[in-house]
This record gives sequence, C-alpha cells and structure tokens, in this order.
Amino acid sequence: MRNGNGTPSIHCCVRETKSNHARRSLFFGLLVALNLQTAFLSPPVAMAAFYLKGVSPPHVTLNQIFLGMMPFMAIQVFALFLLYMFPAIGLWLPSLLYK
Repeated sequence: MRNGNGTPSIHCCVRETKSNHARRSLFFGLLVALNLQTAFLSPPVAMAAFYLKGVSPPHVTLNQIFLGMMPFMAIQVFALFLLYMFPAIGLWLPSLLYK
C-alpha cells in the first residue's frame, strides 16, 4: 500500500482497540512495578538492604541481610513469573471496576 505522498506505508493486520491497548498498558505497568520491587531487594540496587544496614546493630552484616531477603526474593520472582504466565491475576480487578 502507498499513502498519499507516494511512500510505502505498513498497516498492521490486527486491529488495535482502545480497551485492548489499555489492558496491555496496565499489564506492562504491573510487570514493571513488580520488577522494581524485586530490584529494591537484589544487588546491585538493593536500596532496602542498605537502608536496613544503616539502622541495624553493628554486628549484623550485609551478607546476613541478603540471606534473610532470599525467601522474599524467591516469592517475588515466582509472583513475577505467575503474573507473566497468567495476566488475568493482575487484570481481573481493573476489568471488574472499569466495566
């Protein structure tokens, strides 16, 4: 196909609707938010660990804090995997509220 000025243009075969675009944008936002939560616990960012180290007693090491965070990291990575594989987990409430 050619547009009005003679240059070729590409048209998508799938028609994008507003509701589908909004759902995909919301899903992407949920994935980013959960991923950022995980980044706050894991190195090299690990802001939560460094905050905790600042208020903990001197005998608590950063390695102990990271070892204590590992179960929560595993839960968050599992939740990220579940959200990616089953998007309805994160989209059922907005679809219920915004009908």
